[in-house]
Amino acid sequence: MDVRQAEPGDLPYCAALSASVQSTHVWQLRLGYDPIAPQTPSELGGMLHCTRLPRPIVMQPASAEPIEQLWHRAAEVLIVEEQDELLGYVALTISETAGAATVARLVVEPQMRRKGIGGALLRAAGQWSRAVGIETLAAHCAARNHPGANFYLRWGMRFAGYSEAFYPRGEIALFFQRPL
Repeated sequence: MDVRQAEPGDLPYCAALSASVQSTHVWQLRLGYDPIAPQTPSELGGMLHCTRLPRPIVMQPASAEPIEQLWHRAAEVLIVEEQDELLGYVALTISETAGAATVARLVVEPQMRRKGIGGALLRAAGQWSRAVGIETLAAHCAARNHPGANFYLRWGMRFAGYSEAFYPRGEIALFFQRPL
C-alpha cells in the first residue's frame, strides 16, 4: 500500500470512489439547561449523545461540493493505491486564521474500509501538514456519520465543537482536531 501525492490523472478515479456510508447510530445534541430559570450569558450547556437508529441508514457525503471544485481548492490531495488500484484519497485545505490543515474529504473504497487505509491517509495528512509548518490537523463530519466520527476519535482527534447548519442541506457538523 503506497500513499502518494495525487496527480491530475487521478481525479476521475477519485470521483468514481463511493463516499456513501452506512450508519446504525447518530449523534444528537442535548441542551442542558433549566427551562424555568432565566438563561445567563455566562452559562450554556449541551451534550452530544449517541443514539441507535431503528434501522441502518445509507447516506451520501453531507458536503454537496463536487470533487472537481474541492480538488482545485485543496492545498493537497493524497491517494492510497495498491498494485495500481486507487483505494482512497484525502483532500486537505488550509485555514490560515485557525492555523490548521482540515480534512475536507476522506474517502476509502467501501470494500477496503477497516483495513488501515483511512489511517494511512490520516497519518500522511499529518506528515504533510507538519512538513508545511502547520501544527493542527482538523476534520469534520455529519452528526449522522457515526462511523466517521468514531474513525476520527480512534485516530486521536478530540471533539472540538459543532455547527447546526454547516453543510448545504442544514446538517449538523461535528468538528475534531489534534495537535501535530
